[in-house]
Amino acid sequence: MSAAWQSSDFGARALRRDAARHVRLSVAERREFKRGLVALHVNLKINGETFSAELLDISAGGAQLRCSIVPRDGAKIDVEVSGFGLVRACVVRRLPKAIAVEFDLTELQRAEFAEKLDRLLTAHA
Repeated sequence: MSAAWQSSDFGARALRRDAARHVRLSVAERREFKRGLVALHVNLKINGETFSAELLDISAGGAQLRCSIVPRDGAKIDVEVSGFGLVRACVVRRLPKAIAVEFDLTELQRAEFAEKLDRLLTAHA
């Protein structure tokens, strides 16, 4: 085995390791906001109707909710959380008996939401 081949083989293995590390970092950094696990009753407002749901986790960017009604991806809904009021959201993922939503907030609204969320998560810790 030549030294040149060994060197290039080593380089390829190093690149594979670096590529894998890059993928792990990308997946780990997908969430932009701190997320907290909670179990709170909330109301969903969909097309003028109100449905009961359970908040499973929440961040300043969105939430996961357990609900009997699972709206389609892309549906615009309102999530009513005690202490936060009505928050406009978009369904980004459907799960069996649950949905993930992304909140539609301005930067200022998101900052205020994050402050309230910190207090909520601290109270439930």
